[in-house]
Amino acid sequence: HAKRASNSTTPPSYEYVIVGSGAGGAPLAARLALAGHSVLLLEAGDDQGNATQVVVPALHSVAAEYEPLRWDYFVQHYEDEEQQRRDTKLTYTTPDGQQYTGANPPEGSTPLGVLYPRVGSLGGCSVHNALITVYPHESDWSTIQSITGDDSWAPDNMRKYYERLERSRY
Repeated sequence: HAKRASNSTTPPSYEYVIVGSGAGGAPLAARLALAGHSVLLLEAGDDQGNATQVVVPALHSVAAEYEPLRWDYFVQHYEDEEQQRRDTKLTYTTPDGQQYTGANPPEGSTPLGVLYPRVGSLGGCSVHNALITVYPHESDWSTIQSITGDDSWAPDNMRKYYERLERSRY
């Protein structure tokens, strides 16, 4: 839409506000805008789409650690602290301020959680996924179909979407 000059201090209003420009948010915002709706797309990060760590698929392992992109987000896989401590991916802050990942941390270390790489950039976490996708087993689709009662999740139906992606040439 064309921007109008205004002396008003009233902020613009939008029909839709989408939070996050990742694999779900950006396409949703684009489709709503193409359908003629006014849309505000909010993203916590800036545009890192031209960073070498992002455009070279072989560098995906460093993309999640690239300072302008990375969010140091840690999760707890288990509510039980003893079970959590047996997780070899558990990261600790050591007494000297460093990070240690694995079993048997230095004495006095404090558990942070398991690193869950997240990205703050236009495109969200799709920015650091190295163009990798994994096709789920049919039982995964069937489980979702059963839980939701929605036959559109049937394995044969979902396969059509992956076939469209497999033939993408942009």
